[in-house]
Amino acid sequence: MAVNPDALAAVRRLLSARYPTLEVDPGWLDRCIADVRQGDAAVRCGSNDQLARSVRQRLLETDLAQVVVASYSRIAPEKLQAANGKVGDGGRGAVLVQIESMIDIGCSAASQLEIAEARVEARRSNKDPNEAYAGLKPAASASSSSSGADAMAAFDAQEEGKSQGNTIYPRRMLKLELSDGGSSANVWAIELERIGGLDMNTTKMGSKLLLKGAQVNKGYLLLTPATVSVEGGGVSAKQAVAEEKLIATLRAQLGPPRRKRGMPSKPQAISNHAHDGNGSNHTTTAARDRFSPDEDESMLLAALEAEAEAGVDEAAAAQLAERDASLPHETKPESGGPANGGAQRGGRQPAPIVMVDSDDDDDAYTSARWQETILIESSPEP
Repeated sequence: MAVNPDALAAVRRLLSARYPTLEVDPGWLDRCIADVRQGDAAVRCGSNDQLARSVRQRLLETDLAQVVVASYSRIAPEKLQAANGKVGDGGRGAVLVQIESMIDIGCSAASQLEIAEARVEARRSNKDPNEAYAGLKPAASASSSSSGADAMAAFDAQEEGKSQGNTIYPRRMLKLELSDGGSSANVWAIELERIGGLDMNTTKMGSKLLLKGAQVNKGYLLLTPATVSVEGGGVSAKQAVAEEKLIATLRAQLGPPRRKRGMPSKPQAISNHAHDGNGSNHTTTAARDRFSPDEDESMLLAALEAEAEAGVDEAAAAQLAERDASLPHETKPESGGPANGGAQRGGRQPAPIVMVDSDDDDDAYTSARWQETILIESSPEP
């Protein structure tokens, strides 16, 4: 069925005003208008502006790879390298992109993996993994009447102070994989400031973002609330496999499972070899440096405990050396014997023990070693 020229013009006018750099495939646009009018009687009988709004919503719920022309490219990696410090602007240069994947780089991969697996299990049991998250929204919206800083502080306090269950992702700093729908490779973006409307619990894969001057640094887009707006939407096909893809990514990042504490494992070896002959702790430091914020917390704690134990041993050795230095030095006996043997060994010996018989005119006997047997001759009875 042919599309009414006036309706088509109204749709193009809205899309051009909202997404000025988006090049929509004419064939997709014709099919979209026909599907919308056929599936919704209210739109079919409504105004052209109502039709245009419905088409825009359908676009937000469609993979951009199906929407744009074949030659379309706005955020290809090579374009970011050559970009003049930013992508898009607040005027006619805004760029529409969609989210392909999302991870929180402010939280450990181990904790996110545990939550992702729990969410998958909850869905298998026909439970809503976001049920606990929904309980947070009224308190957060109640704070919206105050300043933005107060609302954010209230939300942070609520996140930290309230148990959210094991199916709710924490919220720190997001790293997003973005696509413009073209054939070029995807790019990565880092959230420098918290962007409202984005979180790992409710944001769907395929959701659309509008870049309005996002800074570029070393191939990464740096996102702030001033340089990006959340358009919404989402692609059901991408969302259906999002959790499984996240689990695979996190498992690859963490590597093979490590041994648990209490079993013979690397942390014990770290404790045994924590110090070399010069009293340094190169092994412990190297082991500690291998841990990233995404490593298993139990392994990190084991390494730190080993380092702490090594520090205690070093402090005890220093105290022993200080005590030995305060003792009197060895006095050399006049004759040879065991004392000379001790002196020849070059070790520091305790002060000699002198025993004298009160009724005997023999010379005093000097013992230069603690372990030497001392014979005490008693005085004769009268």
